[in-house]
Amino acid sequence: MTYILGIHSGHTSTASVMYGGKILACVSEERLTRVKEYGGFPRKAINEVIEISGIAPKDVEEVAVASFMVPEENRATRNKNFYRRIYANIGNKIPKSILKSKIWVEKVVSLMGQDKEALKKELLKMGINANIKHFDHHDCHAATAFYLNWNSNQETLIMTCDGSGDGISSTVQVGNGKNMERIASSSQYNSLGWLYSSVTEMLGMKPLSHEYKVMGLAAYSKDEHIASSYNKLSSYMSLSSKNPLEFENTSGVIPPSFTKKLSRDLEFERFDNVSGAIQKLTENLLTDWVKNAIEQTGISNVALAGGTFMNVKANQRLLEMDEVENLFVMPSCGDESICLGSSILRSIELGQNIETLGPLYFGREFNSKNYSEAIKKVNESKFSIEKREDIDAFVGEKLSKGKIIARHKGRMEFGARALGNRSILTDPRNLSSVSKINEVIKNRDFWMPFTPTIINEDVNKYVDVIKNQYAPYMIQTFDTTDLGKEEIRAAIHQKDHTTRPQMLKSSWNSSYYDLIKNFKKETGVSACLNTSFNLHGYPIVNTPVEAIDVLNRSSLDALALGDYYIERKVS
Repeated sequence: MTYILGIHSGHTSTASVMYGGKILACVSEERLTRVKEYGGFPRKAINEVIEISGIAPKDVEEVAVASFMVPEENRATRNKNFYRRIYANIGNKIPKSILKSKIWVEKVVSLMGQDKEALKKELLKMGINANIKHFDHHDCHAATAFYLNWNSNQETLIMTCDGSGDGISSTVQVGNGKNMERIASSSQYNSLGWLYSSVTEMLGMKPLSHEYKVMGLAAYSKDEHIASSYNKLSSYMSLSSKNPLEFENTSGVIPPSFTKKLSRDLEFERFDNVSGAIQKLTENLLTDWVKNAIEQTGISNVALAGGTFMNVKANQRLLEMDEVENLFVMPSCGDESICLGSSILRSIELGQNIETLGPLYFGREFNSKNYSEAIKKVNESKFSIEKREDIDAFVGEKLSKGKIIARHKGRMEFGARALGNRSILTDPRNLSSVSKINEVIKNRDFWMPFTPTIINEDVNKYVDVIKNQYAPYMIQTFDTTDLGKEEIRAAIHQKDHTTRPQMLKSSWNSSYYDLIKNFKKETGVSACLNTSFNLHGYPIVNTPVEAIDVLNRSSLDALALGDYYIERKVS
């Protein structure tokens, strides 16, 4: 058996450790630097995952690096936005026929290739003297979707889509046994993900970060009002007439110029209609793309990865397709997960079997000493402190009385979604909690929905579950039942009544499950509202001290910190 360190050094840099095909730890650098979506070398995360795994740096025998190209965030230290500027300046001088093809990709990847000697020296400074191997960006995405898939024992249609990675923006692969074969790909010139990010930027939001806000806003548009925006956006991207498994940029401009052109073409179009139009276009293109791939390969077992599939509404459309028999979407499938993909690919090369994905608690767990030390930082003039052996049942009871409570317990979750261990919880029936959390705790945009954690045996009470899909990762939406619209109304989208649930089995997180069971005992409701434990613009909290800091800087009613219950005193 071999300890394999996986590294992604780029947007939301992350590190992981695998051993014998099992994920031991995976942590994003942002959780340690406290800089959201941190994009440099993940030095702290590397040290963290090695320590969590209970090994020393010298025990690492293999380093698997995701991507051949130097990520833009790393190049920025030399020349801000170097790659995009080069692409924008040179791209306008290169015939579009060449840019649309993939003949230049290998040359660009070689030109922008990572400095392997510099990486080796950096790792040696950290005490890591190991074999280093790089893997293709989209193969890393595909590996997470295929090898971690619960249905990986079947022939699988693997599809990846994002803004760009190693010069590519989408791939179609066929997975069988331990092999993946790429049968189609789109160059980054033909990037659907880049178009969505450009619309995000054009709307005044942060690209590569706030696309979820555009998706949330889209539901407030009306089909009869988005036609003008949709027709204009449809002229930017389509599926290729030559190969229906590839996307084609039909805008006449290179992706770095999307935003400028969009600003002209969509001038005077309402922001909600633009959001609705790009969401509809994305859903339509993705469903047609998947349908074409199924028709060509005859494979209906589908696995997805890449940042575009963080679009949970599009994932619902894909699951609803008659042609799709099984659907697996890699959770937190943006670039933060490709270090897992590189580790998986190296594991496969070494003849190891990969353990399918289970709960995502891959971060650090803190002990009673850590918690008791952190408690000393609580201002006892503002908060009462109580240690409870029955903390989970006690919090469930407090939630039934309308409290908004943050929870810090167990190992930290990997990825973009809080799954109960670093979460803010409240009664899902209470709509007044939505405005309080939005305005005085997280400062979120008013249109953004919250989500529920639902105990798995009662999911069908609240959710129209498609194809008996188990959805424990908050990576796809579902329609809600009439009871769901009533009993979890604060944890669904207020316009279209969809919800992005965490379906929770006791075996996946027994203490969190028990908390919700006790809330059900008090209220009859089998769910709670669950949102990530952080202030807006900051990463999810990691340490107990960070948890107390958020308590102090927000209007949370209480914090369940390990076995401690810290409640704000009523003034």
